Amino acid sequence: FAGLAAAFVGGATATVHNHEVFSSIDAIFLCQAFEDAHAVALGVLNLEGPRVLPKEVKDNFFGKAGAILAVAPLPSASNKTWLDLVRLCLSVEVVRHVAASSS
Repeated sequence: FAGLAAAFVGGATATVHNHEVFSSIDAIFLCQAFEDAHAVALGVLNLEGPRVLPKEVKDNFFGKAGAILAVAPLPSASNKTWLDLVRLCLSVEVVRHVAASSS
């Protein structure tokens, strides 16, 4: 949690990227209908369709997580890494929830 807290505190000096991440996280939480949150999450994951296959979600998650973690060792990437991982995990969980509830 320390890394996440540091990322949010570091958000005070947010870059354009950080603003984009905060905006997408806000959009998911502030949706009045779950279908709207699902659409936002699909956009974050660059997936399309009303029903995304679990394998697509899993492959997408591992690909994006790998890319995020590849830049993690860079000193300038610490806050960016935590924020990107939070957005990725939140988006995957929203999409997985829809897949689980419709089966």
